[in-house]
Amino acid sequence: MGDTRYSEADFLHALGNEVRAWRTKRGWTRVDLAGRVDISVSTLGRIERSSGTGSATVADVWRIARMLGLELTDLVRRAEEAAALAAADGPPPALGAVGSLRAVAHHDETSIFDEQGQRGD
Repeated sequence: MGDTRYSEADFLHALGNEVRAWRTKRGWTRVDLAGRVDISVSTLGRIERSSGTGSATVADVWRIARMLGLELTDLVRRAEEAAALAAADGPPPALGAVGSLRAVAHHDETSIFDEQGQRGD
């Protein structure tokens, strides 16, 4: 079975942080991203705030991930890593664990993160 060090709420919070961080990294507003993936702005807001009411479908999250340039599995993995770190160390970091940030920096040459996952700006 999966990692039990964090709760469903921790995972949803980390997933919302990931979506918000990637949306912001792309320079998009909620209105921009919601329009691109054909969901309501309120649904996107609930995802980003990890609100339990009116949860999004897996298809919604899949479209969001794809629009942000990620595979669904990558988005989920980043959220799981952040949730596990949060369970051990406090609030989940945006853009997942440091290992994930290295992948982002390697994948995106315009990344604002260095090899250690630190902001370079």
